[in-house]
Amino acid sequence: MQLELPDPDVTARKWATRTRALANRAVCDDQEMALTVAAVQFDSAAQFLEHGDAEKARDALRVASNYADSEEASAPRIAEAARTLLAAIPA
Repeated sequence: MQLELPDPDVTARKWATRTRALANRAVCDDQEMALTVAAVQFDSAAQFLEHGDAEKARDALRVASNYADSEEASAPRIAEAARTLLAAIPA
């Protein structure tokens, strides 16, 4: 199932900002690092989408999801956002 998002690149940037905000409030260094990596991957996905490289954007979103879902980050909503964006990118 593919979802319709108005601008996946804009949505990815918004989630990058939200993830960075969580990283700034992290309770430990490991959590901060995992969330920062996820945020960078959201930004990368947005940039790849702007340049029309859907495959690299999907790869970046998979990484964002994995890091957000990790025990260190403990951010299931961020991981779900990455998976939702991933589903919205045309194959």
